[in-house]
Amino acid sequence: PTATTPPTPPETPKPTVAPTVLPAPPTIRPPVETPTPTQIPELLLEVHEPVDGTAIADDTVIVRGITEPGAAVTINDVPAILEQNGGAGVAFRGTATLVQGENEIIIVATDNQGNQATFVRSVMSNAPPQPPFLLVITEPRDLSIVSTGIIRLSGRTGPKAVVSVNGVSLGIDTVGKFSTLVALEPGPNIIDVVSTNSDGQVMSAVAAVIYRP
Repeated sequence: PTATTPPTPPETPKPTVAPTVLPAPPTIRPPVETPTPTQIPELLLEVHEPVDGTAIADDTVIVRGITEPGAAVTINDVPAILEQNGGAGVAFRGTATLVQGENEIIIVATDNQGNQATFVRSVMSNAPPQPPFLLVITEPRDLSIVSTGIIRLSGRTGPKAVVSVNGVSLGIDTVGKFSTLVALEPGPNIIDVVSTNSDGQVMSAVAAVIYRP
């Protein structure tokens, strides 16, 4: 009989061994430098007067000091006057209006970049209360008939007011009295008197005069 060769058994596949993957070393980044914030120099503002807590017997006070060249200064929101003083800064001055009792004066300097510096001063005003604002024409009487071409016009108003007669300004005395001469045209004349008080109030009055030469 013919000898039979036994079949060759199939080879058992060897398990595949995955290569070991080592983790990548961490990336070392240089530290990020934090920028140093720019220091903004302090805006120069010095208030020399009034001294904080001052008591005065008036309804206004002068405010003086210095600031940097190019800066603008306000005193209670009113622009101050700037003057070169030849020193390290620019002198400023202004007037603050006071009411009877305690007042707060706010001084603000602003440079051309918008930086600001602020001072606050407390001032006590012992000024007597102001009389009420008024405007009275004492002469001539309204609807007067005169025979001369020049008459005197007199009246009374507030002691700190500014008066004009027919558009022409004239002075007043310390108690508010005023007087001036007015030229008339033949026939009816209207004399217009306007008084503006220190706080902005305005009053007007008219006098009608008939000139019969």
